[in-house]
Amino acid sequence: ILRLAHVVKTYNIPPALIIGFDHSGFQVLPLKSTTWAPSGADVVPLIGLDDKRQITGVIVEALGDNFEGLVVGFQAIYQGNTARCLPALEHRTKDLFDDFIYEFTYNHWADEETNISLFEKKFDVDGANVMKPKLHDRATKYIEKEFTRQLKSGVNAVDIRLDLTLGTLKVQQLYWLGEVYYEFKTNVPARTAGWVKTKVPLAFTAEWQDRAIEWQMAGKLWPGNSVEVVPAADELEPSPTDDDLGNMTFTDAAEAAAAGLVARE
Repeated sequence: ILRLAHVVKTYNIPPALIIGFDHSGFQVLPLKSTTWAPSGADVVPLIGLDDKRQITGVIVEALGDNFEGLVVGFQAIYQGNTARCLPALEHRTKDLFDDFIYEFTYNHWADEETNISLFEKKFDVDGANVMKPKLHDRATKYIEKEFTRQLKSGVNAVDIRLDLTLGTLKVQQLYWLGEVYYEFKTNVPARTAGWVKTKVPLAFTAEWQDRAIEWQMAGKLWPGNSVEVVPAADELEPSPTDDDLGNMTFTDAAEAAAAGLVARE
């Protein structure tokens, strides 16, 4: 955070240009590891428990001009060698997916080419951990709904068959992602929680920027760089720790940062 504070102050970087990326694997069938079964059953099968099919999702978030946290895009990376591996064009071009960028690689992993349109600043803003439980809920309800439909149509429970082919689930997953992404994007507490975790807003406070300058002049901020002025050891504040940050909330950090920016204008 001290290094970021130094760069922010030196180059007058606005908070809107602080970008975070959260890379994570998203299961095509993101079911929970629990289910319903008759009381006393000896064997309870779990649908999709061993299903390892995934895409890679990259959630893009910005700190925002007013430290409000902004969700600005979602990159979905599929496994394949051509665009035919992507969900059908008629689905992925709908308004729900306006913020989505579609890519493909041979193993669905992010690589240099998929990142070429994204700035790689490693602030993990934790968006995936917010989205995944909601994806689990949607996938579970999808299975429950299909089971209920077949039972009501007269199919015996032991004869129920589910279409879990990749072609079917890829489209279903896309809509689950779109719905959950939009919920996350419009939920202010959820989208700011990750920035609180990174402590990045502190880099915009006058206190931390001043401390960063002291460390830079002492040659401790950027090891290997020469310095002209070296304060005495007892003049330096200790290296920042989690305890030093205390329980500062996102609002506290934003207010402190805003006060620091105003004071220096």
